[in-house]
Amino acid sequence: MGIGKYILLFLFLLFGLNLFAQTDTIKYGKLEIKVIDAKTKKPIEYAIVKLEAKGLIKAKYSDNDGEIVFNSLKSKRYNLTVIFTGYHKKIYEDFKIDSLCIAFKKIELQENKNCVFIITCGPTIIKKDGPTHDNYNKGQIMRMPY
Repeated sequence: MGIGKYILLFLFLLFGLNLFAQTDTIKYGKLEIKVIDAKTKKPIEYAIVKLEAKGLIKAKYSDNDGEIVFNSLKSKRYNLTVIFTGYHKKIYEDFKIDSLCIAFKKIELQENKNCVFIITCGPTIIKKDGPTHDNYNKGQIMRMPY
């Protein structure tokens, strides 16, 4: 039984080192994007940026400065889509991310002047009543239901 422990320990070390070597070879890249208006060059806040690669989908909103960062991206090819209401959609197909690399992309969106918004309203459910002119003291307020 003593030799079995040594064989088990040897196999554990052999496979453990092999797994460690595999995770060490996986490299990741980073993608930084800035979304701006093509005409005014001002950043676009809350633009949706979608990154897709063989079933993997990551999506984020741009911040106040129009910036988005995707960290820990495996080295492969992605499709990149940028969407914002009132602007033409931008699509970049077969976009390459390299490992141990920081890619920066400035994306300019063109305003869509043909964009039509349709707003429909249903029946009013809550009706506004008139203003209240009653004054309440602290005791009355404390007894009011929540």
